[in-house]
Amino acid sequence: MLIAGLFEDLSTPTMELFAGGVAVSIKAYSFLAFGSYGVIEDQSKHYKTFFFFAQLRGPLIELEFATINGVTLGFG
Repeated sequence: MLIAGLFEDLSTPTMELFAGGVAVSIKAYSFLAFGSYGVIEDQSKHYKTFFFFAQLRGPLIELEFATINGVTLGFG
C-alpha cells in the first residue's frame, strides 16, 4: 500500500502558482492525480492557467473481446 501527496506554492512577485498531486496504490490498483492553478500578471493584464491530469490503472472491465486495464484523463 502506498499513499503520497504534495502541495507546493510556486509563486513569484509576478505570478501566483499552486501545484499539487496525490498517488494511491492498493494491490492491483493505482491512482495518480496532479494539478496546478495560477494567475500571471503582465503589466495591466491578468492571465489564469489551470491543468489537471489523472490516471487509474488496474483491472477495470473484462469483455469477451477486450480487457480495460486503465483510464487516463487530462484537462487544461
